[in-house]
Parts: sequence; C-alpha cells; structure tokens
Amino acid sequence: QGSVQVYNFSNGTLLNNLVGDTTARVTALAHAAYTKGRGDHRRLLLAAFDDGVILQWPSKIPGKECNPSRRLETPAWMGIDLADVPVLSMAFSWPTTLVCGRKDGMLMF
Repeated sequence: QGSVQVYNFSNGTLLNNLVGDTTARVTALAHAAYTKGRGDHRRLLLAAFDDGVILQWPSKIPGKECNPSRRLETPAWMGIDLADVPVLSMAFSWPTTLVCGRKDGMLMF
C-alpha cells in the first residue's frame, strides 16, 4: 500500500516501484503525456489514495524506486476533506488542469 508498481505488459517485469508517503490504498490513476518545448517529451503519473492524498511522480524516473515529486491536497479554504469522500477517477490535461471525480458525484477542477 502507498505505492504504485509499473510493469512491462509484455513480459511482466517490474519497471518501477513508485513509493508514496502514505499507507492508504490507491483509488484512481491518471497518466499524461505531453511535449514541453521542442522535442522535450514528458510523462506524468498521478495516483489518488483513499486518505485524500494525490501524489505525482516525475516524467523521467531516475531508477527502479522513486519518491513522488509533488503531493497535492485540497486547500483548507475549500472545506473539503478528500479522506471523507475519496477520488475515484482523474484526468490530467497539460499544463495545469487536473479533474477529479469523487465518490459522491462531485467533480473538482
């Protein structure tokens, strides 16, 4: 728990173990591929956990084990605790739009 494993679909080899700073279960994943500048191809992987945390891993993973590059949480002023109503689906659009579908039917942008 608290991590995401990436496997080679063809042969089942573990490519990456993306370690998180949570012990919660993953409830949703989002992957984004984009080009930043000329020929700079990047990918992001985001995972939502049932404790309300959303973690983002970098586009270029340096090794088999990798810590998240960013931790996303709802700001206190929103009055929303994602631990109470977990995110079940996500979609990311470059450069900054993350849409989260919650268990109660609410969409968060």
